[in-house]
Amino acid sequence: MRPQIDWRKLYSRLLTAGMILTLAALTVVAVYIFLAYRTTAQDLIIERDRQLTYLSAARLRDELGKFTDELSAVARIQPIYGGNLEAQRRALQDSQNRLVVFDGGVVLLDNFGRVRLTQPPRPDLIDQDWSDRDFFRGLLDPSSTILSDLMEDPADGSLGVVMSVPVTGEGGELIGVLAGMFELGASTTSSFYASVIRLRIGQSGTTYLVDGTGRVLYDSDYNVVGEPLAMPGLPADALRGQVGAVRTRDAAGNEVVAAYAPVPGTNWVLVTEDDWNLLFGPVQRYGRFLLLVLALGMTLPALGVATLVRLQHLTVLEREHSAQEMRVASLIQEMLVPEQLPVVPGWDLAAHYQAGPEGGRDFFDLGFRPDGRLMLAVAETPDRGIQAAHLISATRAVLRGTAQRRMCPHEALACTNELLCPDTTADLVVDCAYAVLDPPTGNFSFSLAGHLATYHWNGGHLAAYTESGAPLGTDLTTTYRETMLALNPADVIVMCSDGLMVAQGVSGKDGATVDIATVLRRPNADARELLAGLRALLNEARAQHKLLEDDVSIIVLKRDDKRTDPGAAA
Repeated sequence: MRPQIDWRKLYSRLLTAGMILTLAALTVVAVYIFLAYRTTAQDLIIERDRQLTYLSAARLRDELGKFTDELSAVARIQPIYGGNLEAQRRALQDSQNRLVVFDGGVVLLDNFGRVRLTQPPRPDLIDQDWSDRDFFRGLLDPSSTILSDLMEDPADGSLGVVMSVPVTGEGGELIGVLAGMFELGASTTSSFYASVIRLRIGQSGTTYLVDGTGRVLYDSDYNVVGEPLAMPGLPADALRGQVGAVRTRDAAGNEVVAAYAPVPGTNWVLVTEDDWNLLFGPVQRYGRFLLLVLALGMTLPALGVATLVRLQHLTVLEREHSAQEMRVASLIQEMLVPEQLPVVPGWDLAAHYQAGPEGGRDFFDLGFRPDGRLMLAVAETPDRGIQAAHLISATRAVLRGTAQRRMCPHEALACTNELLCPDTTADLVVDCAYAVLDPPTGNFSFSLAGHLATYHWNGGHLAAYTESGAPLGTDLTTTYRETMLALNPADVIVMCSDGLMVAQGVSGKDGATVDIATVLRRPNADARELLAGLRALLNEARAQHKLLEDDVSIIVLKRDDKRTDPGAAA
């Protein structure tokens, strides 16, 4: 006789087993999603600190550049490079208000490295031989500036750093060195420390500025200035010009994120520590909320719940990553736009930059070269995001370097192209218009790379120059043509990115340049008024033709219309 099967009991057991297996599968999926979320969030936090430290190091170099500019301006005063000791002494005394930021004083060396003058006066330093110091040896190339490592004053043992610029003669020869000194260790009175504090680096930990020998120039707690940096968790290459971030422990054993980046143009490294628990606290709170949602979701079918939660999780992470990348790219782009335009006697300048809704991808730059000529540049890249922002930043740095070396436009573009080619791709290149103006003579020379244009308004005629070489970063063999213009009074130059070029191209009726000509022929209009007219033209074209908003950079240069009255001259 066969035993009877209790179907109800079997069904109950099967149902119980199925529920247990389903709950186990859901639990595994929930734990996997939570762990994946924690790992991804940790990586994003570390990457965020790395990017912020990299940007802060670049901004710090710009802050220090203000001191360099002030020191260079004094070095270009004629009595300073004239060689007469008494005239040099008077010139330093007259400039003491400009040099007050150097709280350790200013020293003038001759071309053999001997101390000629100090401000304020320090007789104990006169005629000392400083030719073996790195801030003097590094200036044998007259086009450079030097920021020294930590130094000790032999007179009183105080610590400091030295910023030095070359003093060059009329022919560009090295006459001497002008060195400004900052004292270290003071927490409230140092202009040098104020430059670091203004950056608001770090959130919950300590910031260090370390020199090329590993000694601390600045720390936000003012405890270890002059001592070697004690952070055992840093990688071996952290103080060798590398950029990175690690999760480690500080000297007290606290868990931190340590990020490091070199300060451009120096041997220094910026190191930041952020408390890991404070950074990761919001992630943990959101993680607990996520676990609660997953636990409630176990009542739903296993596959549906796991798939839905995972898709939502990946979507959030992707959106956060994309938004963070655009924020970092926008920060880089904001750093590239000059805060103030140079003042050029006899010339009127105006410039405008407007980023598109998806973040910036172009820039403009203006600045004086060491020979007194004015460098002007407009550049853009077709791509967006972090890579494009870094490429634009690198392009700007190289162009400024060529300006310091007094290169003419076609040489500057060729040099920039050669340096960019190894790191670019077919989709990541740079269009650039680069020009040099000699203010006294009105000679204006420029070269074009890619698809940018330069416009010249001259006595009722508008000339559009678009012939150019390949974009920067395309081909190492590319050469660039240089055009020379002699600008007369009331002549106008317009350099722009393709945002304005596209707008005027579709809105013109009788040719591509008709609307720009309409703006530029306004009588007695200064550069700002002309720029306002070009922006109005751009907005009108966008509204009428429903063009997508794109980045736009515009530089307007006008020579003053000042003619000498012969009767008055007689």
